[in-house]
Amino acid sequence: MVEGVALEIRPPDPERAKRILKGIADFLERKGVDIKGDAELLIRHSESLLKGSEACDREAVMYGLIDVALTAYDIARKIKEASLRGKLSYDEKDVFTDEIYFLSSSFQREAMKNIEKHCGCRFK
Repeated sequence: MVEGVALEIRPPDPERAKRILKGIADFLERKGVDIKGDAELLIRHSESLLKGSEACDREAVMYGLIDVALTAYDIARKIKEASLRGKLSYDEKDVFTDEIYFLSSSFQREAMKNIEKHCGCRFK
């Protein structure tokens, strides 16, 4: 557990995800790591992905899945670099990296469920 940050282990809705990412970004900013722009971008991509999946827009979903994954990777890379420079502890790096990937994969899973529900597709 990282002191001063409460993380949740439930699939996020967009509003909760925004609060979680804002909390992570604020904490990291105090440590000298700027991910605010990337966190906002991750939320925008995630919201777009969910909207596309509800509308059965295949192109929006495919690009959305890629955008969410790449943005999460960019955030994780910045966290790792900060850890290597000594701005974050090993535990902080692990906790925040795990949380970023959990949030992004939750949106991706939700999009796949929406596609199955709204578009009649099945994924195994």
